[in-house]
Amino acid sequence: MGHQQLYWSHPRKFGQGSRSCRVCSNRHGLIRKYGLNMCRQCFRQYAKDIGFVKVGRDHYHQYYFYIINIIYIIL
Repeated sequence: MGHQQLYWSHPRKFGQGSRSCRVCSNRHGLIRKYGLNMCRQCFRQYAKDIGFVKVGRDHYHQYYFYIINIIYIIL
């Protein structure tokens, strides 16, 4: 049994070795939340294209009151 037959022969159905970034196939720093399955570097690169918005401290209060107004209208 040579090296080629043994190398990466163990089945990887679960765990860190089974998951990789859908963009660059990297296995480190993987963001799995919401089914993204992207490494953190690719996420930073494509976050705007996906539709994520970075909310700073200054805009937090605007979004907070906006959400409260929506809840008030619904109720």
